[in-house]
Amino acid sequence: MLLYVHDVFPEKCQERSTDELRELIRYGIELAGSYGVESDDCVERYVHLMFMLGVHFDEDPRYPWAQPILRNEDLSEEEAMEALTDEACGPAPGESGHRSAKRT
Repeated sequence: MLLYVHDVFPEKCQERSTDELRELIRYGIELAGSYGVESDDCVERYVHLMFMLGVHFDEDPRYPWAQPILRNEDLSEEEAMEALTDEACGPAPGESGHRSAKRT
């Protein structure tokens, strides 16, 4: 995941040492797990959002939608990550409204 973070967020990686980045990634994995996000793909998406929005995006008042999504027990982890991505990035090009959590 370290290589992924370096590839996607090179400017943020320049601000931190490799050890600091590893620790942030570990922290993101722990946070994701605390919300029931455990599959590799979903954990990677959680860490991506963490680097994109901020380490504590889940508690940040700028993102009031994060907690309700992460704590919604009716959503699978895939649906929760899709909903978070929709909120953070908007719907996929050519789609109106939110992207479906079960999109292929």
